[in-house]
Amino acid sequence: MDLPSLAGKPGGKFRNGRLTVKVLGKYFSVAPDGTLSVEIHTNPWISVPVLTYITEGAGKDITGRWLTFRELKDGSAWAGLFRQRCEKPLKQIADNDYDLFVDLLDVFNGRPTEHLDADIARIFYVLPKVPIMICYWPAEEDFKSNLNIYFNEAANENLNIGSINALGSGLARMFEKLAVKHGTRSP
Repeated sequence: MDLPSLAGKPGGKFRNGRLTVKVLGKYFSVAPDGTLSVEIHTNPWISVPVLTYITEGAGKDITGRWLTFRELKDGSAWAGLFRQRCEKPLKQIADNDYDLFVDLLDVFNGRPTEHLDADIARIFYVLPKVPIMICYWPAEEDFKSNLNIYFNEAANENLNIGSINALGSGLARMFEKLAVKHGTRSP
């Protein structure tokens, strides 16, 4: 692929023979031969969606409208899996260790925002044009805790639903590994 011509569309830059985009605020680079160079721990749940974003994304700019996963194009069919692999594990971490959960949100460059009266609401630029918002409400009296993830509507044009699901799952995996490392979850 002609990586220099693709660089602007996903919000990246082509330098030193590599196309570089930020993933969770860290640099993720790909060379024309497919070699990856990253500043974060990566796995196929992260690498494949990033490469899909670079090669197939429309480059649509972010809007002010937030959607649930189910509201995304083709999201209904994937919503149950997304809930199990992404929202549920993140909620368990938040329920088990609120302070660690907040620390993890900060480590991954979550920017505080106000949304739906959530106790915690953070926006993450998972990819430059695919931000997500994590909202958490701890348990109170008769109400159970809740965690929801929202996507900017631009995600519909910039990444397919399978890759959006994979990114969410990859993010949850990273959080889980860090929670295990810090002793709040068993493997």
